[in-house]
Amino acid sequence: MRALLISLLLATVSGVVTAQDDKTFMDTPELTPGHPDYVESAAGEEIIKRSPPAGVYVCDSASWKGKCKFQPISEMSCAKFTWNTDISFGVPAQWQCKFYWGDQCSGTKRSDGKLTVPGTSNFAALYGNTAPKSFKCRQCPGDPGCKNGNAPDFSEATAKLGDKSIVNGECQVYADGNVVPYSC
Repeated sequence: MRALLISLLLATVSGVVTAQDDKTFMDTPELTPGHPDYVESAAGEEIIKRSPPAGVYVCDSASWKGKCKFQPISEMSCAKFTWNTDISFGVPAQWQCKFYWGDQCSGTKRSDGKLTVPGTSNFAALYGNTAPKSFKCRQCPGDPGCKNGNAPDFSEATAKLGDKSIVNGECQVYADGNVVPYSC
């Protein structure tokens, strides 16, 4: 009996460790004053026109070159990432953006959500040559606000297995802020 209990405990711990190892986060560096993308304050036409209404400013080439476009966004709404990685990506003033390599802001590979004003003049250098499939942005909480990659964690609840429900005997998963029952 004791051996069975120890085996079950080890299997449970092993499953937890495996689940945690599946996550891939890409860190966004904090910009220093010597970095070419560093901004002293939220100034400049390409930054000011991002809010309000909020929107991202994207140029189809690195270094803010090529065709540039303003795309309105809504807070915490998942948007399709329709560009390759050889782009410049500007974030609205006082916002932060997170990128997902899964559809509809899902998957285990994602950025840390700390991309802020001014954004990045070279998306590929920051996040690699594989384009994400989706992204979402939110207003930065707290003071003094976000810029140059200095932002609070942009954490979200993801699917977590729960215990059997006492009410109906089904298993539950916590996904995107909701408890969802499933047959187990």
